Amino acid sequence: MMLDDPNLAAAALELGPIGFVLKHSTGQELFKAIDHVLHGRPYLTPKLKAEDWIETKARARQFSMEMTPRQRDIVQLHAGGRSIKEIAGILNLSQKTVEFHKHHIQQSFDLGSNADMVLFAVKQGLISLKP
Repeated sequence: MMLDDPNLAAAALELGPIGFVLKHSTGQELFKAIDHVLHGRPYLTPKLKAEDWIETKARARQFSMEMTPRQRDIVQLHAGGRSIKEIAGILNLSQKTVEFHKHHIQQSFDLGSNADMVLFAVKQGLISLKP
């Protein structure tokens, strides 16, 4: 791999037992990675190991994750100022289901507040700042 991005590496490792080495890695390291993968274990070059692997995996999930159409609807409506009750009515869902989706979206994309969700919706092109 040409990019030495720990987020990209961690996202790739989420796919299953794969090897992730850099293009300037030694032949010995490449053989080690192949051996790991052949035995069903992932391999990540030590040059990309993060200090806090849990945080890196969380960033990797965010880096690689796409929203479902339902999640997009919920983000768009919520960021547009709709309440949980209104969203439930519009999408023909229970309020609990909308709350579940909202919580999952906030966890998956590290959105700590409603304002974060609005900014996320703008960045995703789900809402516009134009009146």
